[in-house]
Amino acid sequence: LSDVYQVSWQVDSDNDALYVKVCGCVGSGEYMAFGISGSASQTQMPESDVVVASYTDGDASPAAARDYYLTRRDQCINTASGYQGACPDDVQNANNNATVLRGSNDGDIRCVEYIRPISASEPQDIAVLLDGTEQYIAWAIGPIEETDNAFARRHFTEAMIGPDGPKIDFSRGSSSCIELICPVEICPPFESTEMDLTDGDHTLIPVLRVKRGNTYTFRVFGGDDPDTNVGSDYHPFYITDDKIGGRLGDIATLGPAGGERGYQAITGATGWGVGWYLNDTLIPVLRVKRGNTYTFRVFGGDDPETNGGSDFHPFYITDDKIGGRLGYKATKERETVIAGLDVNNEKDLIVGTYCEYRPDLQTSFPTLQDCTKGFSDYFNTLNYTCASNSPTAGVLKWTPDDSTPNIVYYQCANHRYFGWKIIVEPPLSGGSKAGVVGCLIGAVAVAALFVLI
Repeated sequence: LSDVYQVSWQVDSDNDALYVKVCGCVGSGEYMAFGISGSASQTQMPESDVVVASYTDGDASPAAARDYYLTRRDQCINTASGYQGACPDDVQNANNNATVLRGSNDGDIRCVEYIRPISASEPQDIAVLLDGTEQYIAWAIGPIEETDNAFARRHFTEAMIGPDGPKIDFSRGSSSCIELICPVEICPPFESTEMDLTDGDHTLIPVLRVKRGNTYTFRVFGGDDPDTNVGSDYHPFYITDDKIGGRLGDIATLGPAGGERGYQAITGATGWGVGWYLNDTLIPVLRVKRGNTYTFRVFGGDDPETNGGSDFHPFYITDDKIGGRLGYKATKERETVIAGLDVNNEKDLIVGTYCEYRPDLQTSFPTLQDCTKGFSDYFNTLNYTCASNSPTAGVLKWTPDDSTPNIVYYQCANHRYFGWKIIVEPPLSGGSKAGVVGCLIGAVAVAALFVLI
């Protein structure tokens, strides 16, 4: 399936059994998912039927296999209509039809063998065809989260999404797998960024230091048509003594989390694959000052029904590292909401038109895996798009005060592990309320525009 993941199988028609062996360059507790695509005509993760296998060193039963049905691309959450997202069958009123046989750990390579039925006995199941038909398949590898569910995708089938995706004829003759060799080189993490908004500058771009009497030339490529995308691509440049100016839009968005080099490296926790981009920077640390007022213009999606809620990302500020208050009871029980969400009226949310930085399948993933490339190289492969040609922002104005903890977090209220920290200065004497330690979430993104007033 890839340079780091292999699948082999054996058919036992008499017993309605498909014996599967998955092997991958994965760590202890990481998963290897494999199954049938949600579409008969292309590779598609939503509505796919997969088995998620893992091998955890030190466990009494280290090998595991669990049957999943993916209603949509995002993390599994409990909604009013039941569990939605990448969820195990056994939380969706169905059964775990995968039976683990054995597992092995050979250094960097972990393998799990399991059995799944050939036939489909439940609505969540897709039958394995044995009539010579090539079936589109779905696969991914990544970490298991603390609830034992599959979480972010480190490598996944969407690199080959659509009609050009991988297909398998499960009835074909026998063949041999090539030797799986795990890569030795580990790419460095993307550089982390801190935006200091506490001094008198308050710009979200580099400070320029100039000398009186010198002449400076600015070459501007800001767009010359005020009607393109209803003015969203029109940015006249000027110099003023006003730190706010007449900005037409400094966009900070949600975009792909950058895998092990991005969200995971910056936060030390595992993300789902999407994270907030503030002014074109992946989850920067914000440093703010008590008494100043900050404005966040949010483009996170305003329809909780679009794609089953996977494109709905209300923006809020919390003392919790994980977030996701609306979808997770545990978050609601432990966190204190700082701004952006009324705990007594959770329908009054900071949302906006759904916008995203979307990776280019031909360039983004190779760039991510090229250790000589940095975040700016990766960012330049992303494509920005909005659900509307005239996007409308949700607006959050926030003034940290003497009751605000020293460290808070900007997050998504509907999903976990989207944002990162805000450092509030000056620090309160005696420290602040500690954030909750947790784990942390490619390849869609939503947008929040950050501006200081």
